[in-house]
Amino acid sequence: MVVSKPKPSGKKNKSDKLKKKEESDKLKEKQKSDKLRKKEESDKLYKTVCCYLCADELTRKFLWEVMEKHGLLINALLDQVGHSLEFEEWKQQGWLPDKALVEWCKALKQENQFKGFPSRFYISAQSIVKEMVESWVKLQKQLLGKSNGKKRWLKSVQEDIELSKITDLSPEMIQNRAKEILLELYQQENSESQSLESLEDNSQEDQQEDEGSDSQPSLFTLLFDTYDMYKVTEDFLSRRAIVHLLKNEGEVNEEIEKPEKLEERLVTKREEIQRLEEQLASRLPKGRDPTGEQALIFLEEAIQLPEHPNCYPPLFLFNVFYHYALLPTPYVQYTVYLLQKRLIEQKIVESEFLAWQESVDGRLANAAKITNSSLYPLSFGSTDDLYWLFETKEGNQQDPELRQSCEGTKLRKRPSKRKRKKLKTRSEERISVRFKGFGEFVFRVNCDRRQLPLFRLFATDYDTHKKLDKEHKYSLGLFAFRSAKLIWKEDKQLLHKKKTTKQANLEDINTSLEPTSLPPWKTHRLYLHCSFDPDLLTAEGTEKVRLRKIAETRKKLDNTKKKEQELLAQASADNLTEQERQELKYEAAKRRKGISAYETSLIQLNNIPPRPSKVPYQGEANITLGISLCRQELIGVAVVDLQTQQVLEYYSIRKLLTNRRVKKLRRNRSLLQLKLEKYRLVNRLRKLKRRNLVYRQKEQKQGQVVESNTESNLSQYLERLIAARIAQVALKWQASSVVIPDLEGMSEYIESAVQARAKQLFPNHREKQKNYAKQFRIEGHRWSYTMLTEFIRSRVLSEGISVKVGRQPVTGSLVDKSRKIALSAHSLA
Repeated sequence: MVVSKPKPSGKKNKSDKLKKKEESDKLKEKQKSDKLRKKEESDKLYKTVCCYLCADELTRKFLWEVMEKHGLLINALLDQVGHSLEFEEWKQQGWLPDKALVEWCKALKQENQFKGFPSRFYISAQSIVKEMVESWVKLQKQLLGKSNGKKRWLKSVQEDIELSKITDLSPEMIQNRAKEILLELYQQENSESQSLESLEDNSQEDQQEDEGSDSQPSLFTLLFDTYDMYKVTEDFLSRRAIVHLLKNEGEVNEEIEKPEKLEERLVTKREEIQRLEEQLASRLPKGRDPTGEQALIFLEEAIQLPEHPNCYPPLFLFNVFYHYALLPTPYVQYTVYLLQKRLIEQKIVESEFLAWQESVDGRLANAAKITNSSLYPLSFGSTDDLYWLFETKEGNQQDPELRQSCEGTKLRKRPSKRKRKKLKTRSEERISVRFKGFGEFVFRVNCDRRQLPLFRLFATDYDTHKKLDKEHKYSLGLFAFRSAKLIWKEDKQLLHKKKTTKQANLEDINTSLEPTSLPPWKTHRLYLHCSFDPDLLTAEGTEKVRLRKIAETRKKLDNTKKKEQELLAQASADNLTEQERQELKYEAAKRRKGISAYETSLIQLNNIPPRPSKVPYQGEANITLGISLCRQELIGVAVVDLQTQQVLEYYSIRKLLTNRRVKKLRRNRSLLQLKLEKYRLVNRLRKLKRRNLVYRQKEQKQGQVVESNTESNLSQYLERLIAARIAQVALKWQASSVVIPDLEGMSEYIESAVQARAKQLFPNHREKQKNYAKQFRIEGHRWSYTMLTEFIRSRVLSEGISVKVGRQPVTGSLVDKSRKIALSAHSLA
């Protein structure tokens, strides 16, 4: 029986209350699912593979023009979010409702500039705006938490300074009490962890509903809570002991504290709080400028001169005064009146000029901003949004326009006999892709040999799934491909491409010599970024994901069946009107459709796509790797035994990059030179950075700068090499985890410390403060620690080793820092 949708009534009835209850339940389920996924997301990392897409000129032109309007639509949606009356409520909740975005999109569809879009572009704009706003809200919450924590620390330290004046407590007494408090907190943490383990053994569902089960409170949170508890009492010793731990990063420091060092830390902390409050004052992120109109507006405002429309020209007033000076007295009075009017207007002009002069700095600052004019990516968030297909090489050659766009401006020559033998081993298949929403356009995939197996797997899964019947189809949740994005990037090699004489004669000379006069879809390349789950590349990982998805689907199925029964029971009541009964039946019919969808998913989850087998990695639970970062020596790696808390072996950057497997000489080089071949890249990169730092500014002034990626390429190669060597060390020692330092807020802390130090050295010289901070930034930003840690995380996770984050201490040697980082991720110590 098909139940038709009833007409909505104006009265508030039980169905309205039911909808509100469902919305609140959805919000609670979303918050609960977010908490449950925190641990999984920390141990799991999606990877991205990219390729270059080829298409004919008409397709590229259409896609560029539509993606320009796609960017304007995103800007309009961001403006709607910022001016919404419910924005503060959404900000507190931490998420943006899809219903509001859909309504705004429907309203914007009626405008002329947003008409005629494929539906995919509206969905992509909504998902990008939702992602931007939610990430911005999350960042604001993090900044607010940091600001409150720093204010709390500053207040407690200032109270401790006041207590030191009225109390007579020796440093030994404070240190002994601090050790006792640390022991109490450690015992408290052990008791809580044991209770959580017992809860997990008794009921897994109860543990998932517990908010504290997925994350333990940090040491500083426990110290602050304990300090507030002792603040009510007059236990001054405990309060001063807790502040001692807060000032020394949770450790007992037996050295004598220097007052000038403490004052410097307080000044730095105040500078950090001030900078955080400035960041919190910022509004929603501003959209991009894909058409360049905003940049032109800023430029016109910058060059605009002050204008006064009622001002008399000076020559006119001089002629009037000269003409009427020879006439009788009444006319002289008129001339005096004109002169007085001139003086009044002169004052008005001067005031307007001063106001214009004060606003010059702001307008020049807007004009100097480099607005992001790149297009927003086009997002495809589902597995079935892309249609993959195989084509033969002969079939592709039949389309000369597509062939010319893929080959570029350089004509192919017949390969030599030596290369012809290698070309015979190449596959005759070519992978192409179409996109949901504009499936009439076909794009050819061009990628490297390293990425080709992944794109072939995506196409094979889609092709096999399409050919199977409904009962034997695979579940889309078991496909390795998860999502994709279309991105335009500027073609930087356009200036360096050589053209033959025949091509130069066919094309216009101006367009061939001036790439800037070409349309943007010719000066930019189209790239496809695909994210995939590495667990779904192996049979063991697929089975693990399959079991988890089966459990989640069965839980959703049971909840949906339960809600359907509740709705049917409510509809069978006698005290309902016909309108209310029809609405309840309609809601029950929607639940019935969801039940059939979940049942189909369970059937398809039993069909597993073929995957190669790979034995999962299992390391020793008491062995871990601690990684510390340093500006001088770059990195240090310590193999730590968690039971004895001792360092089994330490790897410096030299030992890490030394290749001890070299035993044969080559190219008249000694064994030592061959062993240290990779380590010499560190010094080479340092010299290259120093050289660019010295000569780049001179070359910029002389206009002789040549764009080169030598430094960035060498740096990236070295970072990937270090990550690979760390993974080898972890596999050698059978480590169960790798602990990397937490770099969040580190740059802000360093910048605040530098600003505070500059203000102390040069209190009344703003220019000297800027120069001091600039020199420190030049010396400090020599290594990309964030990229290095990301490469380490990605490489280690690919081997099946878990990655944890620890706190790196400020003082101590690299060996000691690496050991403490490893221990900080597994205990309070």
